Amino acid sequence: MHPPPDLESSLHQIQTSVGIIRGYFDLFCMDPAEENKAVLTGEIQHLSKILSRLSQLYGNLDLTERKTEVVDVPELLQKLYLTFKCRSQNYRFSLCLEKFSHGEKIKTDMFLLEECLRVLLENAFKHTPHRNEICLGAETRKEGLILFVRNNGIGIPKECHEKIFTPFFQVKKDYSSPGLGLSIARKFAESQDYSLSVVSDGEKQVQFSLAIPSIFFLS
Repeated sequence: MHPPPDLESSLHQIQTSVGIIRGYFDLFCMDPAEENKAVLTGEIQHLSKILSRLSQLYGNLDLTERKTEVVDVPELLQKLYLTFKCRSQNYRFSLCLEKFSHGEKIKTDMFLLEECLRVLLENAFKHTPHRNEICLGAETRKEGLILFVRNNGIGIPKECHEKIFTPFFQVKKDYSSPGLGLSIARKFAESQDYSLSVVSDGEKQVQFSLAIPSIFFLS
């Protein structure tokens, strides 16, 4: 028997956050640099937020209830890059942050936007072989903003591009994972009127794109 979807979603987020904390704690024990301390502290605070949100969800909070705030997109991407950088070194592949020259700011639910990107990064980590690369970046278009996570690893066949957002579906069965991450990411995206899609050559390159309409831009 599987837990309810909202609980499963929160457990997935907790698992990701705890994994990051464990990695940075080990690193901090070896090298107590201020940068590592800052990320570790921030991640502990993030875990507290997740636990608080879990409590709210079981207080009948609807995900469509928006808690909007101004989000500086380059700052958010930089934060995620620094958070996941240590783990990429442990996994022995490279994580890059593509240059994003526009100081774009949007008004949206910061928590759900960040959680969606975290799921996409976590998914890329699981499916990128050693010595390959994962890229996090953004692109401004007339119709809105595209945030993307791209990796060179295991491609996704075209006929599976939509199926992978279905709960429990996996291109290759992995019994260590329930196959819920991408369905959670899409749920978060659609609850905020974003769209989440994937493009893959079917062999190696995969790019997940989170499209945020221009109505969210600050004028």
